[in-house]
Amino acid sequence: MEELEESIPKITEEKFLAYYKRTARNTPKDVWQDLSAKKISDDLEPISSKDEEEDCVKDVSTLPRYSISNN
Repeated sequence: MEELEESIPKITEEKFLAYYKRTARNTPKDVWQDLSAKKISDDLEPISSKDEEEDCVKDVSTLPRYSISNN
């Protein structure tokens, strides 16, 4: 495994950011597709965390079992 890691060329943060800036200017659609593939939403938040927030019940009195148990 170490041999494989050693054979992969490293890229500096500066070069990575320059690449992404250039790509964002020239082909923004590709950047958004890349972000979407990495599960990043349009507001640059991880999609999984947004889903968890939406699934979270804010008011338990809206749950059917609450109505049943309190009648």
